[in-house]
Amino acid sequence: QGVREFEGQIHALEKNRLASRQAQQRLESLKSDAERKWGRKTECMEVLHRAVTQGNAANEDRSKLQSEVTSAEQDFFAAKARYQDFLSKYRCPLDRAAELNEAKTHKIRQLHALVSGLQQRKEALF
Repeated sequence: QGVREFEGQIHALEKNRLASRQAQQRLESLKSDAERKWGRKTECMEVLHRAVTQGNAANEDRSKLQSEVTSAEQDFFAAKARYQDFLSKYRCPLDRAAELNEAKTHKIRQLHALVSGLQQRKEALF
């Protein structure tokens, strides 16, 4: 019976040793997996950091462009206001000058017609 107990203890020790070896292998596998995942996490963090940095730079560029657009819009509206002011000051005189020019042209045509009529009458008399 002592031999059987001893063999049972040896069997239990071998079983424990096998379980210990399997647990050690599982632990090493988990450790390796954890290290691989940590490396992947680090890579992802670096990519995220680059993306955030590029995003910040893009936001700065967008902000600068928006500022330039706003400035250009202000310049445009100021120029438009100056143009409207110019038109309001000079349109009436220009329109009046055009009217006078048209009236002068009409008078000249009337004079040409009168002269032409007089020349025909003169020729008819002589």
